[in-house]
Amino acid sequence: MDVTNESGSPNGSPEYTQTGVVIRRVGHDLRNKLSVLRNSTYYLTMKLGGQNERVDKHLHLLSREVGTLNRMVVDLMDLVSPKPPILADADLNALVRRALDESPAPEGIQPVLSLDQSLAAISLDADQCAHALGNVLSYQYGSLRPGDTLRIVTRTDARQVYLECIDSGPGLEKEQLEGLFEARGPDGFAPPLMGLLVARQLVAQSGGRLQVESRVGLGTRFSLVFPLNPK
Repeated sequence: MDVTNESGSPNGSPEYTQTGVVIRRVGHDLRNKLSVLRNSTYYLTMKLGGQNERVDKHLHLLSREVGTLNRMVVDLMDLVSPKPPILADADLNALVRRALDESPAPEGIQPVLSLDQSLAAISLDADQCAHALGNVLSYQYGSLRPGDTLRIVTRTDARQVYLECIDSGPGLEKEQLEGLFEARGPDGFAPPLMGLLVARQLVAQSGGRLQVESRVGLGTRFSLVFPLNPK
């Protein structure tokens, strides 16, 4: 299923612009607070890590949740007040490795890389697209079960470059697929879905598109597709 359609955006309205400014200011303040928590967690891990299994578990949980909250804040800022992209030639394979470093897989999931080493550099905003890929990976991590696989592929044809994240998870029903970019699940606001909405927006800002295909019982494929020679 191709999900490249873009809904209208109120970016031009004064009210929207003011709201975006306020959210970005609050977001920066929240990220500063989260940075303090992250540094304190790192300090406690250095001092107390390895001494008690329960303490280690809670320190790991604290570090993980601080990272999740930071990503949520960034996603909200990008959704409401997106920054203009800074386009430059980028190595897509390096972008994959960066996203994996910034969004590590949970225990029991080991992404398998199949990267085309002959890829030419393409024009995109590397920071925004790495964040977009991280959001896609975070969504997929949440749906995978022990024993499921996740394969990350880069490839090209005569016109386009593809970055594909292919999992063997449970797959999505038609209704789930259609509501994948609505930022709301059946139980209300869902941060992973907001992350996908932001990912689609960030990829589009670099001239690409985010596509998704899924079959129940077989898995889901997310594809970040970029033009090889953008106009």
